[in-house]
Amino acid sequence: MGGDEGEFLVQKQSFFGWCWSWWCPMSATVLRAAEKKLLSYLKTPYRGWYVDIGSVVGTSDKIWTIALNVESQKMPLVLLHGLGAGVGLWCLNLDAFASQRPVYAIDVLGFGRSSRPDFSHDAKEVERQLVQSVEEWRREMKLPKMILLGHSMGGFLAGAYAISYPERVKHLILADPWGLPPKPPADETKRSKLPWWARALLFTLEPLNPLWAIRFAGPFGQKLVEKARPD
Repeated sequence: MGGDEGEFLVQKQSFFGWCWSWWCPMSATVLRAAEKKLLSYLKTPYRGWYVDIGSVVGTSDKIWTIALNVESQKMPLVLLHGLGAGVGLWCLNLDAFASQRPVYAIDVLGFGRSSRPDFSHDAKEVERQLVQSVEEWRREMKLPKMILLGHSMGGFLAGAYAISYPERVKHLILADPWGLPPKPPADETKRSKLPWWARALLFTLEPLNPLWAIRFAGPFGQKLVEKARPD
């Protein structure tokens, strides 16, 4: 039901890389297959391709995009997924959405099949980079205005984009959006009272992605998610 114009690079792996791939089988090919399986349930034809947005964060960033019902002349709906997700998140919604208007779902920069550039370590700068990536994508797609729907982290990004580019957003829809308060100043007094091994552990874990434990669990990751989130 869909077209896929994605390209993949095959790289040589070290022995450690091979062991990690065996324990945690993740690759562009595996990701593509998983997405294709999810989208196979769609009844509406779709097309998938990479949109080159230039050097927003990396040297040549690309946003993986799928589109449905692009022939419609109605206001397009653009979907931004949440943390750790991708366009497949919307597989149960896309047919209904596309029955009324054009629909575009993207893998947010740094997620899914989109480019994985090295983002800044400053939270405000990362927010700016992500907002700019959405705007560059919109320019490349030549969408004067859009209905913007964001889920979870995508809701935070959609809200941040609407604040920066209100003239580009016809309607803003936030589904269970994140809200991030300012980071409180570090209380070094409390940290200094911790034993040395606890301070070392905190220092090691602080920069890690919130989903690192699931990836580290390898083949047991799915069971970990099912236990933590039975819903």
